[in-house]
Amino acid sequence: MEIPYEILIKYCKNECNIQEKRFIEDWLAADDNNLNTFLDLQKEWIYINHPSYVIPDKEAVWKQVCNKTDYKQNLEKGTGIRKKHSIPYTMWALTAVLILSLLTISGYLINKAYRPKSFTHISTQWGEKSQAILADGTKVWLNSKSELSFASDYNDENRSIEAHGELFFDVAHDQDKPFIVDIGKVKIRVLGTSFNVSNYDGDDFFEISLIEGEVEVLDAKKNKHMFNLSPSQRAHINKHNLKYEIINEDTEEAKLWTANKLLIHNATLYTAVKKLERWYGVNISYSQLDESKRYTFLLNTESLREFLDLFNKITPIEYEIYDNSVKIKGK
Repeated sequence: MEIPYEILIKYCKNECNIQEKRFIEDWLAADDNNLNTFLDLQKEWIYINHPSYVIPDKEAVWKQVCNKTDYKQNLEKGTGIRKKHSIPYTMWALTAVLILSLLTISGYLINKAYRPKSFTHISTQWGEKSQAILADGTKVWLNSKSELSFASDYNDENRSIEAHGELFFDVAHDQDKPFIVDIGKVKIRVLGTSFNVSNYDGDDFFEISLIEGEVEVLDAKKNKHMFNLSPSQRAHINKHNLKYEIINEDTEEAKLWTANKLLIHNATLYTAVKKLERWYGVNISYSQLDESKRYTFLLNTESLREFLDLFNKITPIEYEIYDNSVKIKGK
């Protein structure tokens, strides 16, 4: 199969439409060679889109060194054989070469220190899902209305990112560079693992579900350890006071959305509606429904209208759909 370079470049620029994103995700999953090709291209893309280091003009510096010595004159005389010099002269020449080397190194370090960082942002719209592969091989899935941000020096000396919305991470292991996810008041620190994180602006909680490995959760402001999570544990954290609860459960369910399945389990009406809004990319208003009820159901390929018809069998309702808005009324 030919390498789809044009679409890959659009993918790196985050300019793909939904069909192109799905094509690339299928292409990456089809063959490890495809993944390696993409990672190589992504590294080149990051390189050419960020300023290179400024290194001093070594030739100009060397000319200045020559002008302060008789080195050039000695080369121009006779056959170009250098005259013998005294030890002080030889030491001076060696010093000049050392200065030249130090100028080159210092130019690199100064520009690296003061070069302004740029940031990459990957995001999804309401009702949309996407996948990204970072420079270290870490795979990230983004659910509806989610965003991932990281600096241009990602994977150079650290692996720090910011996340909003709901994301699933399959983190590449690197003992020397922990993977840090900043979700606001809380940071998640891992070496190599897979976990799901929910951090929507409209929610008053964070949720972290661990599938494999181990994660450490820290108070971001104090940079202080809060707790560790083990596989099959979910942390529910209050955004306001950072009080938390750790629940033992089947955390595999937390990543079902990456396979285009929405599981709503024992949820209140309010929570169920929030999840449905994000899943279908619509605003839902409701009235005359029993808010004390709990709901459990699994959606796969059902359209919004198909779901509402199924919901009507559980709880009798009337509904109206207007563009991106839905009104539900209990009977």
